[in-house]
Amino acid sequence: MLGVCAPTRLLAFARRFQTPAGLYVVAAARVIFGIALFLAAPESRAPMAIRVAGVVIFAAGLALPWVGHERLWRMFDWWAAHGTNAMRALGGVVLVGGLALVSALLPALRSG
Repeated sequence: MLGVCAPTRLLAFARRFQTPAGLYVVAAARVIFGIALFLAAPESRAPMAIRVAGVVIFAAGLALPWVGHERLWRMFDWWAAHGTNAMRALGGVVLVGGLALVSALLPALRSG
């Protein structure tokens, strides 16, 4: 939501993690989130999709340190250089994906 409404604030927040230690914090957060999704999948509306998302996010968290601090922030700066409209567009895509994820994580409706 922040990426759509206030992309420069999102950029300022993300820059707080522009350190080698910040890279590991972000990687650990992804690993934990991936595990949480994987574990929550059986009770969701779309268990296979949630399980796959969990595995992908977990793997991304594990791979992040191998990307390296310098390369990651060069990619980040490239993204930021495209201006607020590009940041808002990507933020919108991420927002829609996040809303779909939340919707899928809601417990399946059971009749009875």
